[in-house]
Amino acid sequence: MKAPAAILLLGLLVTGCKWLGELAHMSPPRVLSYWPSSRQVSPASCDAVRLEFSAAMERTKTENAFSLSEEEELLRGGFQWQEDTLIFTPFRGFGANKHYTVSLAATAEDAYGNSLPQEFAFSFFTGLEETPPRIISFQPAAGQQIDQVRQAVVIVFSESVSQESFYRSFSLSPELQGSYQWNADSTQVCFVPREDYKPGEEYRVRIGTELEDLSGNKLAEDCFFCFTLGALEQQEILGCTTEDGRLTLLDLEASILNTGIEKDDAFRIELRQPVEAAQRSSLISLSPAVSQELTWSEEFRCCRLGFSEPLVYGRVYELKVLENTYRFRIDGPRSLPPQVEGLTYCPDASLGVFQPLTLNCLLAVEPGAVACFDFAIRHAPAAEIDRGAFLTALSISVENACLAIDQLSVQLSPVSPPPDPGAGEDTCIFRLTCILSPGLNPSGTVTFSLSTALRDSFGNHLSQPFTLMVNR
Repeated sequence: MKAPAAILLLGLLVTGCKWLGELAHMSPPRVLSYWPSSRQVSPASCDAVRLEFSAAMERTKTENAFSLSEEEELLRGGFQWQEDTLIFTPFRGFGANKHYTVSLAATAEDAYGNSLPQEFAFSFFTGLEETPPRIISFQPAAGQQIDQVRQAVVIVFSESVSQESFYRSFSLSPELQGSYQWNADSTQVCFVPREDYKPGEEYRVRIGTELEDLSGNKLAEDCFFCFTLGALEQQEILGCTTEDGRLTLLDLEASILNTGIEKDDAFRIELRQPVEAAQRSSLISLSPAVSQELTWSEEFRCCRLGFSEPLVYGRVYELKVLENTYRFRIDGPRSLPPQVEGLTYCPDASLGVFQPLTLNCLLAVEPGAVACFDFAIRHAPAAEIDRGAFLTALSISVENACLAIDQLSVQLSPVSPPPDPGAGEDTCIFRLTCILSPGLNPSGTVTFSLSTALRDSFGNHLSQPFTLMVNR
């Protein structure tokens, strides 16, 4: 009887041990640790996600229960195990300034079939900060009625933003072409339109959630505001005068031609409304074209129109300002160019008898006598022509060595013998004194010339070269 009892007792002991072993493995598995364990992590130090479990896991089910998402995109990758630790490495690695979420569903089981008691999840960010940017101010204000046809749209941010992301996020409707101007730290941007707003049109500005700060944090929600351009007062020309106020120009409706304009006159143009920056260069034009120098007053209602070179005497110009056209001729008295009125010749100064020289006339010579050539030059009132300017422009050429000229000198306003004819109003006389002798050949031509280098004290040049050829 003792043997069966011993066998029974041994069976009870074996059954109890098996039951105790199964009882020891009935506890559900837990995640003991995970990595990355901090909310923010450097992308350079983040190479994989790790989950350490409290028990040996059924690997296939655990891997199927695992997911890693970047922003809202599920990532594919490879699994490894180190004892009870799962390691997941995404195929494309971890990006900078990205939000990641790790999730392990409750379908994960340990080697004994025990399921995770509940879903396990955590998140981390591969950047320095997670605070999204904010728009703290904008102009024009929401609903504002503006009065400038190209007013800038100005937006101020709470922190530096990515300029590239702003271009993706910004829109203006109806669309206008324009340029962007940023401050040094990218916390403010100005959109400056290159086209005019339309009066009464509502313009809608959107800055969308595509906008990011330098850490990749996005704007929390779209920002919208609208503005309109009010009815514009009609631009009007209040006056167009010479800069010194001497003359007021009249447009074509009132006068066919404005006269008395000097070659170096500048004009003063006054308008009723300030002129927008984009319109200032195209507001005024001159034909024939001359290089312009346009200077605006501080309030941009008045401008000075000057020129980098003198206008041409006798030429008619058309000045266009807005819809007005002003025609004027350069014929002011101070702009009158010098003009040679005649050349007279005295073969013998002691006799003082002058004769006018004309084209191809015969030049009589008294050998050894002192001869005089008088150039009469008319010029602008109150202007002067100096001896140096005359000498620079003068040339005499002798053909066929038909004449010898010696002891050449030039005198302004000669007295003896007196010029004949004498100097008229606004006329000066330059006398060329010399000794003439017959040349090696009995005949030929002598040519007297004054080039356009001849100019008066007002800067007026001889309008065309003077040339006179006589026979010998």
